[in-house]
This record gives sequence, structure tokens and C-alpha cells, in this order.
Amino acid sequence: MAPSDHALLSASGAHRWLNCAPSAHLECDELESTSNAAEQGAVTHVLSEHKVRRTLKQQSKR
Repeated sequence: MAPSDHALLSASGAHRWLNCAPSAHLECDELESTSNAAEQGAVTHVLSEHKVRRTLKQQSKR
């Protein structure tokens, strides 16, 4: 997942941006780190979206 693809107000960062709204914009300038689990989660998300779109007979990008 490219950094530009990540949600500005992500669920995983809600504990930060709910308590400090400017933190979401400040984090945009930070380099994103990754882990094996994060990469696996991103791939799982993409695959799940593809399967849902196919089930709903919608066009899938993948």
C-alpha cells in the first residue's frame, strides 16, 4: 500500500486524532514504517475488497 493510499483519519490512528486533531496532518510528513504483519494486512484488505466487488458483480481493479 502506497503512503498516499492510507486514510488521513484511519481507524488505527483514531486514538491520536480524536485527542489531537492536528496530529493527522502532522503525520502526513512522516515516513511510514511497515512490518510483515502490516503488509499481510494490506494484502488481505485488497483481496477482501476484490472478493466483495466480484460478489456484488462490480468491476474490480485487481
